[in-house]
Amino acid sequence: MQTNNKQIQELIDNIDKIDQNNLDNNFFNNIFYKIKYGLNKISESIDDFSKRNPLFFYSIKRIMFAIITLYVATAVIYFFMTIVMNDTVYVKDITDQQWNAMGIVKRSPEYYAFISDRKKMLGVDGPLLKQILFYWRNVTPIIPKNVTISSEIDASGQIINVQEKKFFYLGLTLSEIGSKPLRTPIQEIFWEAMPKSFVVGILATSLSYLIGVPLGIYAALKKEKHQDNIINIFSFTIIALPTLVIIQLLYLISLNAGANTSWNTGDMFTKVFPIIGLFLLISPSIIVSTRRFMVDEMTSDYTKFAYSKGMTQKYTFFVHIFRNSFVKMVRDIPTVFVFSIFGSSLIIERVWGIPGMSSIIVDGISKNDLFTVMGYTFLSASAGILTQLIGDLLLAILDPRVRLR
Repeated sequence: MQTNNKQIQELIDNIDKIDQNNLDNNFFNNIFYKIKYGLNKISESIDDFSKRNPLFFYSIKRIMFAIITLYVATAVIYFFMTIVMNDTVYVKDITDQQWNAMGIVKRSPEYYAFISDRKKMLGVDGPLLKQILFYWRNVTPIIPKNVTISSEIDASGQIINVQEKKFFYLGLTLSEIGSKPLRTPIQEIFWEAMPKSFVVGILATSLSYLIGVPLGIYAALKKEKHQDNIINIFSFTIIALPTLVIIQLLYLISLNAGANTSWNTGDMFTKVFPIIGLFLLISPSIIVSTRRFMVDEMTSDYTKFAYSKGMTQKYTFFVHIFRNSFVKMVRDIPTVFVFSIFGSSLIIERVWGIPGMSSIIVDGISKNDLFTVMGYTFLSASAGILTQLIGDLLLAILDPRVRLR
């Protein structure tokens, strides 16, 4: 917003110079004076609106930076994926019988020409910059585009491409991802996998805050006592242990307790253990951060002043200490939830065979599936940036002391 005002002011100054040096005609003088007056009114209106609505302009600025960050991140991942990929991945779906039906011999000029046509159909031909721009176009919702939603080869060897106009498109799988065949739309795979990751993530995150926040508060109230030491030792031990060790031990415990080996075939008792595993990964950091926030507020000057004025410990705790600490915690809640879906659950979903988002990205990376990896990157990065924005806005709304710039 300051940049826009600066540009308007520079324009006004240029008009002044033109007005002083070159304009002798009253008619043109009146026109330029009116333009100058109008620009001044616009600048004043923008300044006044920005002062009265700082949250709106802060949101707009953050959204613009978020969009730039998102597109740069997708470009970087796209670049690295093209380095490790082999062109044969684009023709995995074609059998030897189909090659014979088309009269094409592998590694012949016709073979490479066919791969080139397939890459063109998928939008991954030509220079790298062209490919990135093509992908940006597909994932930009405001731009309608004709995209290939399926590609098949009939008995005679003819390629049949089915196109459809879409506003948002992540591409087709280049490999068998999970139980889905090749050339499955990425959105279809994600929409089936996300609910499972969402259920595990929301339950584990809720449980982590319901237990972690009270434990952090209790540790702060018992600061430097044996209760505080026990909680700290537990939290830092879980944080220090390798994630794989924790999850594998929990998995073995679940088997000894009579649970099933798989999420899909297991009962409710089996499905409790993955949630406990994710809870163990999330809750220690919540306990530690809650304790830190509480101790900071308990040792602040305003708390000491409240006690000196005769306020009770209970009143000071709930009205001042906990409220100010909670404001700091709120900022991290959306981010923790997204991280539990796209990050922490990676090993858990693999160990218990949960067909969620983590299993998709593991399959995509292992099989060099460009669009699966790119779709996951775009979706997770979008969710992460959005939750950070929500956290900042919640902090600004709940804490009037926060200044938005």
